[in-house]
Amino acid sequence: MDDARVSDAERERALVVLRQATVDGRLTTEELLERTEAVLSAQTRGQLGTVTRDLGPSILPATRLPATRRIQAILGETKQAGRWRAEGQVDVLTVMADCKVDLLDAEIVGSELVLQVNAIMADVKIYVPQDVPVVLEAATIMSSVKEDRLDVVPTSDAPTIRITGFALMSSLQVLDEDVPLVDRLNDMLYGREHRRARRRAARAAKRVDR
Repeated sequence: MDDARVSDAERERALVVLRQATVDGRLTTEELLERTEAVLSAQTRGQLGTVTRDLGPSILPATRLPATRRIQAILGETKQAGRWRAEGQVDVLTVMADCKVDLLDAEIVGSELVLQVNAIMADVKIYVPQDVPVVLEAATIMSSVKEDRLDVVPTSDAPTIRITGFALMSSLQVLDEDVPLVDRLNDMLYGREHRRARRRAARAAKRVDR
């Protein structure tokens, strides 16, 4: 599991451990700053565990999530999001429905994840972290299949998301986040980076308040 990607929630728990260790006198202020930077830049559980390994029991969940193998939406709406485990291949079947596959907080195990997407008269949105590369290989029949991510800069240890299958009279989009309508309107006025800067500042403020 060392190569599983970490979520924001896991990073937050690691930061709590660091702050408590500083209060207890086990870390200096300089060490806290160095380790905080390492936590925020950690991409895998192995990297995150290294930062807190000498401070006591692991802050990572001991239980292993079962791998999700199939996501299905037929005449309805399905959203796979939050903390879930994606490994090997995940089959996504969508027929006359809306389907969202959110990988932002998922545990992506291994160097490559294959999403076998079969969409018929459907709307499929796949959310992928900015530092994870995507290979689009899905066949299109009277459909729109595209990647709508900007400034994608893959890290050296990032897995590859390979999207295969077919789209028939459907829309398949790869995005980097699920953006509410009001934020999309603000993006048009002020630019996407303005919103991201506000979000980073809000997260930093929360960490200080705690």
